[in-house]
Amino acid sequence: TGLPIMKNRAGQRFANELPSCQDNGPGEFLGTLSEAAYVVTDSFHATVFSILFSKHFLTVAPVKRPERLIELLQLLRLDAHLYTDGFTPSEFTALPSYEDVLPPLLEELRKDSIRYLEHALTADIERKPLSYPSTGNPYLCYGCGACTRLQPEAAGTMQPDEEGFYFPSKTAVTEDKSPCIFSAEGFSCASLKTPLTAAVTNYDTPSAYLAYHKDLYSRMISYEGGVLTEFFRKIHQENGLVIGKVYDAADGSCRYTISDNETDSARFLALRPQEADPSSLYDLISQLNFDRPVLLLTTPCHIAALQHAMPEAASRILTLELACNGVIPSAPLHAYFDILGHVSDSKVVDYNFAAKHYGKSGIRAEFTLENGSMNTQYISQCPLVKAYQAAALQRPSCYSCSFREGVTGLADLSLATATPSLAPDFAPEDKIFSVVAINSKAGETFYQSCHDAFTERSISREELKKLFPNTSLKVTASRPVFYQRLQGEQPALSFKPYEK
Repeated sequence: TGLPIMKNRAGQRFANELPSCQDNGPGEFLGTLSEAAYVVTDSFHATVFSILFSKHFLTVAPVKRPERLIELLQLLRLDAHLYTDGFTPSEFTALPSYEDVLPPLLEELRKDSIRYLEHALTADIERKPLSYPSTGNPYLCYGCGACTRLQPEAAGTMQPDEEGFYFPSKTAVTEDKSPCIFSAEGFSCASLKTPLTAAVTNYDTPSAYLAYHKDLYSRMISYEGGVLTEFFRKIHQENGLVIGKVYDAADGSCRYTISDNETDSARFLALRPQEADPSSLYDLISQLNFDRPVLLLTTPCHIAALQHAMPEAASRILTLELACNGVIPSAPLHAYFDILGHVSDSKVVDYNFAAKHYGKSGIRAEFTLENGSMNTQYISQCPLVKAYQAAALQRPSCYSCSFREGVTGLADLSLATATPSLAPDFAPEDKIFSVVAINSKAGETFYQSCHDAFTERSISREELKKLFPNTSLKVTASRPVFYQRLQGEQPALSFKPYEK
């Protein structure tokens, strides 16, 4: 063309080259692009502004990370402006103008961007509430099912809402639209309008311990410090039963089940934050005759609900509250399992968010496949676990849960996991240990019957407050976006669901 050349690299190569614009600021950079007759670039931003200035441009995709440049040109239907092998100068100068056809397309894309920003930067959960079966406030219903047990004609049954969380199917609400409200200080059920308090026996000398199992294998098979393995062993030595949550691959749900032996109870040693239908817990307990000791592992809210709905039965069960990071529904799990099924050509039949038995390789997320193999991922590389840890998937009430303010004292025993950062002088070689709080005489008696198997250190209740989870989850802007994608309001994952 005979036109002078300007580039943003030092050193002149062409006889008609102007001084380099390498040191120019943003204003000069935009001025150079706006005054150019032609632009040849491998820069994303230079490409963007060339398009906005309606320049005759050619983009050379960089070797590293070319994706967003390529996707941008494809999105704007400007693929012809992407350099390919054999591209000639005459083809470049002959590229047609896009000045008239592009603005309408850009306008639609701008609208999409603005909608996305408005969605992400506003309290969308409150502004656009989903239709919950209870017609109540999802932030105030724990999905405990106590109302369905005590007043089924008013509350109906527990059914999943649009996100997959369990709520009472019938309306049993007060003017504040809350089916039920309870906390560590007490419990009140709006359908009954009756306040209730915790059923745990008052204990004058509560104690707490840092503990881990002396046996390495016992620690490796459990997501915590191996304390649970000894608890199970002791219960079964006394011909007792353990109640916990398991994943049911048949329908993809999580439910409570009962075990009468150590091998079966090992299923409770995996970390599965999936919400379980509380009806399965009430059904199990209603069938017990209490001629054998029973240990129940569950979240604090379900222990409180059990004490509310079945106080006599609850008083005859040894309860253990697990420190809770909130529960998630089956929908995001199944979406991720479908991807793994597509990649592995086998259905996911179980999972564990914190598998420790990989030794020095560290804790991994573990997905058991129907063909007998395992799909394992480092926690830092598993998007499902990362989303859970970032509190982007949890039940609405988990963000206003009073049970995360520390040990509730509702259960006989409380258990949390801890890492060396909390007690560097105590942690074992696998770096994970347990924090155990004793809240009742029954809890103290049981713990002392097991403690010979542990390396332990007694701590004060003041120290316990620093070690046990004591802050509320913070709702993130990504949460409503994520669930609306799952519901099909935005483009979902392109993977096809796994089919046998």
